[in-house]
Amino acid sequence: YCNCNPIGSLRSSCDPQTDSCYCRPAVGGLSCSHCENEYWAFSRILTHNNTGCTPCGCHPYGSIRKDCLQDTGQCSCHSFAMGRQCDICVDSSLILTDHGCVNLHKNRYRRQRTCRDLTCLFDGICEILNGYPRCTCHHISCTNEEQYLMNICASDGRTYQSICDIKRQQCLKQYEIVLMYPGVCNGIDEDLKFEQDNILNRELQMITIDSKRCITDKDCGENMVCLSEFCECEKQKYKRIPGPQCVMPPSVSLRSNHT
Repeated sequence: YCNCNPIGSLRSSCDPQTDSCYCRPAVGGLSCSHCENEYWAFSRILTHNNTGCTPCGCHPYGSIRKDCLQDTGQCSCHSFAMGRQCDICVDSSLILTDHGCVNLHKNRYRRQRTCRDLTCLFDGICEILNGYPRCTCHHISCTNEEQYLMNICASDGRTYQSICDIKRQQCLKQYEIVLMYPGVCNGIDEDLKFEQDNILNRELQMITIDSKRCITDKDCGENMVCLSEFCECEKQKYKRIPGPQCVMPPSVSLRSNHT
């Protein structure tokens, strides 16, 4: 008698030699009764149609450790970070980097004047934009032809549609994101973040340079240029995306912007 957990196991039978059950991805225990270390959302496997347990996705710069609470997915944050994945600065005027939460305008970006001063990881390419070196990822274009329309659970706890999508996000965020297993893994707020993170994969109209101007001082550098891939889009007509530009939602046309 196997006593395999109906949530965490793939079948009711077990291995005749080891008496262990056949577990879903990232599910552990002889009876497949709990998530493995650095994963959570066991109870959400069926309710959220997940393939297995969800990676904690603790932010490498904002969290103290990689594991999280298995019932809520809450990571252990440094004092300067907050959020379930510790990916938000307590001080909203600062940006989370590998040096903690910093003011890029006053510190880092005043020293970085050329691409020799900036290291771009994960296939990022340094370009001088508005007088500042920036890591750009626009060359990583994930078209429909290149995608195989498969679900991939990645280490940041999000579900992607292709390896290319993961590579692009890894470039945009400048920290490692790896494939964990084929399938779906959704936590609490991943649906919203997924749309924001992957908005560049849609066919959107790019707006003129005026939309690069900032609204709040904390987002701006010299001459109202957006810093560190964070900016408020003018008149709240456009969505925020990683990068120096704002994009128009599919339902809004360029013609409506000039009327």
